[in-house]
Amino acid sequence: MGKRKFGITWGRMNYYSRVKELVKEREQELAESEEQREQFRLLGVINGLAAGEGMPHRNAIEAMAAAKQEIQELSDDVELFQYEIEFQKGFIKGLEQILMLNRGYFKEPVPFVLFGLFDDGQLLGKYDAAMQFSDLERYVPGSLNRQQYFFSDQLDEIVSEVAYIARRDVDFAVVLVVKDKSSQLLGRAKELSHIEPHRVSIVIDKEELNVRRMIDRVLGFHSLG
Repeated sequence: MGKRKFGITWGRMNYYSRVKELVKEREQELAESEEQREQFRLLGVINGLAAGEGMPHRNAIEAMAAAKQEIQELSDDVELFQYEIEFQKGFIKGLEQILMLNRGYFKEPVPFVLFGLFDDGQLLGKYDAAMQFSDLERYVPGSLNRQQYFFSDQLDEIVSEVAYIARRDVDFAVVLVVKDKSSQLLGRAKELSHIEPHRVSIVIDKEELNVRRMIDRVLGFHSLG
């Protein structure tokens, strides 16, 4: 059986990080603004960023067109609807920034590492065997110009390698795979609290879980929908 050809480009986690940075920057501007029209515009930008973050590219374009239509309809009474118009202008600006980020992060493949942290060696082995059907290569420290995976049942190893990757221009995600919700590993997960929440996901592995399907789902989440 051949490898699964995902046909995807990476960058989604870096993309989410940048969107959150933009939202924080606009929120700071809003907190410092004393002019009401500017406040409504900034609220619009923040809402545009938040709304567009998870939208497919085409949906973001459609939402932007709808906001422009709204402005046109409100323009019959600019004085009455001035604040709503400013909000919609900001909303459009936020969506425009989302579209630019989409083009930038998803145009070309970027280096990526999928980290897997497992309850035990037996669980790790099951998933490691399934990775032969993916296009990701086994992780080689220092060789970061490719798309790789690194699996371990040692939390310290994951923490160390994530710290190394996070200082470089590499996209990454972390998956915790446990047997049940009472896993001691989940109790130690606080040691990963320095990692942005959108980069970390948890998989409860049950006997009937299809490992190949789970890997497809995890990897598919990081593609541009």
